Amino acid sequence: MRLQITLADVEAMKADLRAALPNVKSSHRTEALARGLGWRTNAAMRSELASGSVSVAADERAFCDYLSGNSFETAAGILTRAFA
Repeated sequence: MRLQITLADVEAMKADLRAALPNVKSSHRTEALARGLGWRTNAAMRSELASGSVSVAADERAFCDYLSGNSFETAAGILTRAFA
């Protein structure tokens, strides 16, 4: 599923992820979100979204892999729920 998202949508997703993953550092949640939405970094995501909405699909594996690579384990489906 692809959705058009904006910076406001990213902020809403960040709030959902903060509630779902309170043990994960804010910077790691945000970087994982960026990767899960198809960007290499949060900065790249914010830069592109500053120009307007972008069509993206959630990649749960990229999200979880980033967190796992930074010693945070998470259950699958968290990004998908925040994305929906």
